[in-house]
Formats: sequence, C-alpha cells, structure tokens
Amino acid sequence: MASMHDVESIETDAAKILIQEIGEPNTSDKEHALQLTGLEPIIAWIATKVALPIVTGLVGRALYDKWKDVRTRSQAGQIREELTAVTAPYSDAVDPNVLLSNAVSALKEEGIAEDQARRAAMRILQRCQQRYGGARPAG
Repeated sequence: MASMHDVESIETDAAKILIQEIGEPNTSDKEHALQLTGLEPIIAWIATKVALPIVTGLVGRALYDKWKDVRTRSQAGQIREELTAVTAPYSDAVDPNVLLSNAVSALKEEGIAEDQARRAAMRILQRCQQRYGGARPAG
C-alpha cells in the first residue's frame, strides 16, 4: 500500500530530477543559467503532472486510464488519496513504454526540449519503478 508520504516523496524526487535535467544555476555563467528563483513551484507542478500518472500506471490500468492527464491540483489530491487506498500486489500495470512516451509528451507540452524531456522522463519512471515495481521500458 502506498502511503501519502511515499507518493509525495516520488513527486519531490521527480522535481529534483527535472531541475537536474533542465539545468541548474551555473555559478560561472549567471547570465545564461536557468534562474530557478520563483520557478520551484512551477517545476514541482510539472513533476507532479508527470510522476502521478506514472505511479498510477504502475499500480494498474484502471487507475491510469482514470488519471493519466492531471490538469488541476484538486485532481492531483484525488489521485494521491486513491493511491493511498490501493493495496498491493498491484496488477495489470500499463506498459512502461507507454508511460515513458506519455511522460515525454507531457514534458514537451511544458516547453522542455525533447532530449531533456526523454532523459527526465526515463529517470522519473525508473525512480517510480524502484518504489512501485514494474517492467522496464524497451530500448
């Protein structure tokens, strides 16, 4: 069973991954560095929009089909509540290649370059799989 802390931990990890993949402030070139001041809440929201669907997909197809598109913070809260109510073992997980593809698409919709989106999505998927299990994506 996923606890609220587990789900929030995944979201925090996803935000850290995004910051690493899209750039951190470069002390040697502040003019061209990604300035994160004030962007943390935005990055955290993007991470939530990517991580929660991945977790629901690892838990099961029915939950994923219901929540694969997170649009509001209220929906994110509902997803967290449903995830904490699910009992293991999880079944009928979504193909990890589908989860990866959808995560990349979600990041690209937020304006993240495809190569950065792919790396970040792969790392977030792998982190979720470490916590919730599941097959690895092909390729």
